[in-house]
Amino acid sequence: MKVSIIAAESLNNVIGVDGELPWKVPADMRYFMKKTTGHHIIMGRKTYEEGGINKPLPRRVNIIVTRQKDWAAGGCIVVHSLEEALKVAEDGGEQEAFIIGGEEIYRLALKKDVVDKIYLTQIEVRIPDGDAFFPVLDRDIWERTAYHRYPSSDENPYAYAFREYEKK
Repeated sequence: MKVSIIAAESLNNVIGVDGELPWKVPADMRYFMKKTTGHHIIMGRKTYEEGGINKPLPRRVNIIVTRQKDWAAGGCIVVHSLEEALKVAEDGGEQEAFIIGGEEIYRLALKKDVVDKIYLTQIEVRIPDGDAFFPVLDRDIWERTAYHRYPSSDENPYAYAFREYEKK
């Protein structure tokens, strides 16, 4: 099973402010939906609760990782470690599981060296008051394999680039 991270970050690596995405870029939301639909998605409890999700994302198997032993979320699978989440996905026959956030679970997955691919959208804006950040990728480990940049538009107020990274 391939394990992928999918995220969007600002030019200064911000992925969140007060538990929310600090931008609205519909093209990135469509990209996220296209990539993750039909797959197991893995997220931390705070991403589920504070990230405006608060319900299972449709047409995906939602796995939430939390240290809180008595925590539950209807329609989601709740586990207590990243390893347990990955086992659930693998046992479910997943070909590519997606880690969708937040900061803590991204850092953990990269530290444990379980990630094979990263889909990282760069939103071309600097967020001065960010409080959640995407880890800086080690260029000795990760190689950019795809890059597609798009200008801002009426629908998407910031320029953005879809980037993909794979292990060297």
